[in-house]
Amino acid sequence: MIGSNDFCSKDFYMGGAQERVQVGTMPGFIQVGPIQIPVQVPVYEARSNEALNALASCGHIMGNASYMPADRGSLTLGMRFFDKRLDVGARLRYSEGNGENLDTHGFTQIDQALWPQYEVYDLYASYWMTSSLNLALSMENVTDQAYFVAMGDANNLSLARGRTLTGMLEYRF
Repeated sequence: MIGSNDFCSKDFYMGGAQERVQVGTMPGFIQVGPIQIPVQVPVYEARSNEALNALASCGHIMGNASYMPADRGSLTLGMRFFDKRLDVGARLRYSEGNGENLDTHGFTQIDQALWPQYEVYDLYASYWMTSSLNLALSMENVTDQAYFVAMGDANNLSLARGRTLTGMLEYRF
């Protein structure tokens, strides 16, 4: 990844952190069948906590720069035949990620700022049968790789589509 994503932010960036403090007790009872047992019940109050208001964390999911995208790119190689009527090619989509790979990272906590490395291969072909009729086929993710698109959706850790075959018939008039 180009650069670093080690930014820090306050956990309670608008302040207002509170803690529960016991301020006393009051009489109460516990009902056990027909019997009432008298007990002292604690009474709590929410009080401002300046130490929590000042607490800053680095690298967490809601940090102020937690969603920096991972670097990614693609390489497309293709060839044209029959006076450019047939177009065939392959594409490599790659991201080095900016976190751990799926093989070594358990994702025990949702941390959307970690995008695993991936490389995905696609194939495509397009044939103009006449000057106005085109038949095209493409297969994305030929190796059926499970991966997250880096910053494809920052609020959803859904895997990208698996192997997908798409066909198109185009008629121009």
